[in-house]
Amino acid sequence: MGDVLHYRIPNQEKIELTGLFTEVTAEIPENSFIVSDFQGTTWYSFVPSSTNSIFHSDIKLPLIISKENYIQQASEIVQELNTTALEKVVYSRIKEARIKTTNYKQLFDELCDRYPATLVYLISSPKFGTWMGASPEQLIVIENGNGSTTALAGTKKSDDSTPWENKEQAEQAIVTSYLQEQLKSLNIPIKEMDGPNEFQAGPVKHLKTNILFSSTTISPINIAKKLHPTPAVSGYPKQDALSYLAKIEAHNRSLYTGVIGFYATNNTQLFVNLRCCQLEEDRAFIYLGGGFTKDSIPLKEWEETENKSKTLLNILQNP
Repeated sequence: MGDVLHYRIPNQEKIELTGLFTEVTAEIPENSFIVSDFQGTTWYSFVPSSTNSIFHSDIKLPLIISKENYIQQASEIVQELNTTALEKVVYSRIKEARIKTTNYKQLFDELCDRYPATLVYLISSPKFGTWMGASPEQLIVIENGNGSTTALAGTKKSDDSTPWENKEQAEQAIVTSYLQEQLKSLNIPIKEMDGPNEFQAGPVKHLKTNILFSSTTISPINIAKKLHPTPAVSGYPKQDALSYLAKIEAHNRSLYTGVIGFYATNNTQLFVNLRCCQLEEDRAFIYLGGGFTKDSIPLKEWEETENKSKTLLNILQNP
């Protein structure tokens, strides 16, 4: 039986295909839907075919940690940030929830209706199980010779009208600066910076800066690999943050915060895989992250992840 690929690029038509996700062992093929793991060590490309498809399970269900354990770990992270050269760490957890239906296609359609400005997808393969998400974060977009990337960091509830705190502004500035540095290292000239501005993403909002750059002969996939994982999903300095996360995160992120979307030289729409969950029968395992700085308050970070979970819970659990 084949694999499942349903997706909707923001403000475009839905695509529904059957075929197979194949692990890429050499060059990533153009004109294909692709997905990677968190650190970009494993990439999959979808090959369409006329075959019956099913939703696949993953017997290695993710690890859930309690609120108490999260708060304890968060306190240790803040201490680390106040005593070392680390400036930011994005620590993640997983929330388990019962869902209203096992008709995953219905849930996908509802996500598309609710969040028109996100990449919405439903994918399934025995290689990684069944995943669904609605990501607001563009990693790289190439259209008609023009390119852009997005710094999306800092979070609060969508109805919070108070000024953005220094902590959120610092998070956003770190990501923006990093993206500028990486583009400069590739000799890609930046044409325009737009932001930071408020960006609504369902039940939460973020600070967002769009970075527009000129056309380049560098492959979009090579630009994506240079940028990813950004400090918005790892931390800063990046390599130090990744090493630290390898020690403190007890779960495997799998596809969460990986790269996902459509890749072609002249039409690339690649996103960071956020606001996503792994589906297993009538349960959803929602992957959630929060950006820690030295000014973070552990309980507020927990509450931020709870607010982020509502992007999916509003669809998964409402009758």
